[in-house]
Amino acid sequence: MADGREVMMLDLETRIGMRPYAAPSVFNFYLPEYQPAGAIAAANLYSPEAMLGTAPLWIGLLNGLTSLVSNGLNACDEGFGGFDSVRGSCEDGTATANGLLTFTPRADAADADAVIDELALLLTHGRLNAEGRQVIREAYAARHAASGPTAALQAAQRLFLLTAEFHTSNDNALLAVNRLSAEAQPSLGRPYKAIVLLYMQGGADTFNLLVPHSECDGPDLYAEYAAARGRAALSKASLLTIDVPTGTQPCSKFGIHSSMPYLKSLYDGGDAIFEANVGVLVGPITQAEYTEQTKPRPRALFAHNIQQMATQSLQPNNPTAGGVLGRILTALDARGPSPAQLQGEGEEQRRYRTAGYSLAGVSKALDGWERDGVGKGPEILDVNNGVIRMQKYDEVADDVARLNKNVSSSIYATTAGEWTSGLLSSSEALSLVLDNVSVTQTFPSGENSLGQALKQVARVIKAREALGAERDVFLVEQRKFDSHSDLLATTNELYGFIDESLAAFVEELKGQGVWDSVVVQAASEFGRTLSSNGMGTDHGWGGNAWTIGGAVAGGRVVGTFPPTMDLDSELTVGRGRLIPTTAWEGIWRPLCQWFGVEEEELPTVLPNLASFPESHLLSEEDMFGGAAE
Repeated sequence: MADGREVMMLDLETRIGMRPYAAPSVFNFYLPEYQPAGAIAAANLYSPEAMLGTAPLWIGLLNGLTSLVSNGLNACDEGFGGFDSVRGSCEDGTATANGLLTFTPRADAADADAVIDELALLLTHGRLNAEGRQVIREAYAARHAASGPTAALQAAQRLFLLTAEFHTSNDNALLAVNRLSAEAQPSLGRPYKAIVLLYMQGGADTFNLLVPHSECDGPDLYAEYAAARGRAALSKASLLTIDVPTGTQPCSKFGIHSSMPYLKSLYDGGDAIFEANVGVLVGPITQAEYTEQTKPRPRALFAHNIQQMATQSLQPNNPTAGGVLGRILTALDARGPSPAQLQGEGEEQRRYRTAGYSLAGVSKALDGWERDGVGKGPEILDVNNGVIRMQKYDEVADDVARLNKNVSSSIYATTAGEWTSGLLSSSEALSLVLDNVSVTQTFPSGENSLGQALKQVARVIKAREALGAERDVFLVEQRKFDSHSDLLATTNELYGFIDESLAAFVEELKGQGVWDSVVVQAASEFGRTLSSNGMGTDHGWGGNAWTIGGAVAGGRVVGTFPPTMDLDSELTVGRGRLIPTTAWEGIWRPLCQWFGVEEEELPTVLPNLASFPESHLLSEEDMFGGAAE
């Protein structure tokens, strides 16, 4: 810069999903096994970089690039310039930019065809299809006549950014086939329900979340816990004690982590339950069967990325399986007519109006959702800002529809076109509803991103009537639980983040009168070793989970808590890695039943359900105290 300042483009990792030296984890930016819904998944191919094809990131990219064309490098219209890059008014952004695009076509500015040909060569290697050329030529000519060559050139460049050819490198040969879109099921105004999956990424140490305390029928489990955990143990005095119905668990008193007083209040008030020793399983397995490998066990059992997929798909040995939330939505979307309809009796509809939302980007949990045979992706919202809209979308909406109307012979061009047309239009429609929705509670912010994520969930739920919603699922995430060191400090902070976020969220839902219709389910890829490594704990297997909701039959610990916490017990497979005694299927079965998934649909939603005896599963009564309405 002329004034000696360094030009900075800040927060690109959150705005476009990429930034040098800012990978989100040790697994880098992309998952090698990722298959985006649509043409690529239908071809059974993989596209790791397609994880960037979410509404916040794709629209963030388009906003930044179109601002660069119109304003130069600054922050006007969601541009990539840093927070200090606008040194004046955005009414004339180019006057205050840190840099400008200075390209001038060689062709005569009045010759629209020649200008578009030159731009097509430079921006798409001459691959722009005939329909695209016509759309952009018309826009250029109209703007040239109205506002002159500079405005016309910028208008054409902005439209090039919205073509599939600009974002892909192969030929975009359009087919005489319009893009398919699955129509939403009309709402019949049935009672609303929502499931919120709160994912604790990194392997949460949940044996410090739920701790045996006192009044034990057998050995003193707290003493065994303290001996096994060593420096990782919590003091008995620090625990928030809860009562467990006599005879249901090895002890009648347990302790909750001191950073979660609100969760304790929900438990005491009958709105929270704990599920003991839950984990990913292919089927029941004993220590001997594990050691001798006489029964199948989950692949890559202690690997974060593999077990995250397994926890969210419930098919641990099928890396391409869809997610459990995606299959739930598919089941509710794909219902055929009821017996009464088949007999011509009445107008009853069995299909629900469904929607899926992620506040954690691309996820396995919402993968595999189909409606009428068309792959569906969830609405992916920005944690802090909710719906990300394309700036000045109304100026290009008609052109976007024309540019991306047809399917291409290239699956990658088809995918890019679907992102541009689908994400821009769906974000615009959703924003028209949510822009007028606010919440009454003050949600945590700053480092506590979960608080802002749950704020966005609460806004969507508040808009349920305007959206015609009947069944919604949400994914939110609390990261950084991989506590190989500084375990106590890490869990103190992160459990505190969760607790204060839940407090605002639950009170907001109570104020909306919808708390009885929402369930929050906590999950993590695995528990951690009972033994300490000296500074923290390492990757384990079984762990504890919890469920909250106004419909939950709370005040109980369900499942089977280990009767001993000895590191050499028959439940361990080394270093206190506990073999789960409750499969994740055991939690999702009653959740599905409460949500409206019918019995005949359960084997499709939970493919491994038949592999487990009832002793490894929970019933609807265990979780909700009886049949759901």
